Amino acid sequence: LLSFSLYFCLLHAPRQSADLNKQLPQWWRKPIVVAALATSWATAGAWFYFSSLPIVSERLALILIVGMASLTVPHMLLDAILLHRLSRAKHT
Repeated sequence: LLSFSLYFCLLHAPRQSADLNKQLPQWWRKPIVVAALATSWATAGAWFYFSSLPIVSERLALILIVGMASLTVPHMLLDAILLHRLSRAKHT
């Protein structure tokens, strides 16, 4: 989980954010940054709270892995739909 978290936070998210920043309209940028920061802080807080509980830490790891897996497909679909709409809007 630590390796995935480091990869996600240090490589994947900044790279994807930079790509989206180039393609999104200006008015989308602030809400996306606010949502990303709020989600990051909430996740970090939950991680530190729950990881200190010995019995919960194994269950937390399972929940995180299942949660990440369940978010992957919608995440990829949303990216594909957004990029398709943006490319279509540029051509009209």
